[in-house]
Amino acid sequence: MRWREAAVAAALVGIVGLDTGLVVFHDRATPYDAEQALTDFRAQAGAEGVPAATAPGAPSPTASPAERAARAAASAVAAPLTPSASPRPSQATAAVPEVTAGVYRYATSGHEEVNVLGGARHDYPAETAMSYRHSGCGSEDRWQPLKERYSLNTLCRGNHGLEAGESIQRREFFGQSEEQVLVCGPGLVIVPTRPRPGATTAGSCKSDDTVVRLTVRVVDVADVTVGGRRTASVHVHVEGRLTGSTRGSTSREEWFTSSGLLLRGTATTETDRDTSAGVVHYSETYDIRLESLEPQR
Repeated sequence: MRWREAAVAAALVGIVGLDTGLVVFHDRATPYDAEQALTDFRAQAGAEGVPAATAPGAPSPTASPAERAARAAASAVAAPLTPSASPRPSQATAAVPEVTAGVYRYATSGHEEVNVLGGARHDYPAETAMSYRHSGCGSEDRWQPLKERYSLNTLCRGNHGLEAGESIQRREFFGQSEEQVLVCGPGLVIVPTRPRPGATTAGSCKSDDTVVRLTVRVVDVADVTVGGRRTASVHVHVEGRLTGSTRGSTSREEWFTSSGLLLRGTATTETDRDTSAGVVHYSETYDIRLESLEPQR
């Protein structure tokens, strides 16, 4: 996470107890529940005139200015990554079903924390939501446990299954937000069309100052019970190593349907970043489990 001197200075506005010499920095986290996710989903569908359709690379009408800027910058970041690559939509040859667009609810446990300014921890609510929309190359999902924390990811139809496309990660502590755009090169298959236990694929995703090298391994193909219904899933293990301005690791276990709907996901992320205030350590861990295969719209 990028914490600048300006962030530290801004946080100093929150000093209280000056008469006793105490220094307290204010940090807050607000749950973003499924009802809010549904309201925003419907607002975007209404603004577009069609439910669950998003123009390629277009942010939500309710997106923050930072998110809009991040999405606009994504193509510029992608250019040096794959200068000769053709657009992803033209690469799609695999017959992959689509996720039914809408808002899905997940039983949730987890938190995120940083060690800057004495440290802060944000616990995630017991239930969170993930919104799925159709994108130009496949599907786009947005998981937002807090108003201050969201993850937006695109899965694109490729030659051998669903590939990682673009990822936007936003976090906020002490009133200072950081939004990072990562664009992945073609061929990084997350959900293979013909999964084979032990099969592995690798690739890289880049932001303006960080490279994430990912390895995806198929663990097995098995049924997962969701809301009393058994559903076929592909279980994959994703291991990532970050280098550059941000360094560290991420590890995920994920269970997907063939269409790319996440049935369950667990993740652990540990990163360090050099800043003018010193090395800032960020950590996140969570476990989310889909409660129903039927989305709200």
